[in-house]
Amino acid sequence: KADDNRTAATCAAAAGFARLAEDVLARAEFLAPSTVDKELGADAVHAAAADAARNRWGAAFAEAGVPTAAHASKLVAPAATPRQKRDRRYGELGFWSSGLVARAALDEYGSGRVRAGRPRKFVDLGSGVGRVTLAAALLQPGLEVLGVEIEPGLHDAATRATAALGGIATHALGDFLADDAAWDADAVFVNSTAFSPELVK
Repeated sequence: KADDNRTAATCAAAAGFARLAEDVLARAEFLAPSTVDKELGADAVHAAAADAARNRWGAAFAEAGVPTAAHASKLVAPAATPRQKRDRRYGELGFWSSGLVARAALDEYGSGRVRAGRPRKFVDLGSGVGRVTLAAALLQPGLEVLGVEIEPGLHDAATRATAALGGIATHALGDFLADDAAWDADAVFVNSTAFSPELVK
């Protein structure tokens, strides 16, 4: 059984539904025009180009040795305390969901930054192996992307995947709570669903 008492069968079913939601529903939503696309007079990302970016993303993580979340979760160091176990439980988003998150987060501010001739900046705090950061960088060329991760194993995998994609994002190893520079961005993403209430506060 999984650590939350689900059976192997229910885990497999949940994973199957998650893949369906990611590869069909999230993809369809991503390919619809965003507010920034409309304001800049740009068309929605062409499906073939977006699918090619998805394939490059997947290949980079396979090359980095973390093709799935299950592979990545094995890189998390054993927790020393019950709270640390909650705070460092591994979770991640898929490619299309990551693209939706980055685009939605930047919609309100993105067009003004582009018109001012300055790059928009997207930061993922607790970036894991870089699924969100690298999807954002691939789907929004010219975006400055930073991920901050405290787990050395996850950070190393993110560095390898980034190198496989030509260094399109930056990943830093460290505690984002102690890194003021990490919060200097147009949009900051924190996937806090696995964190303890104490850390979220």
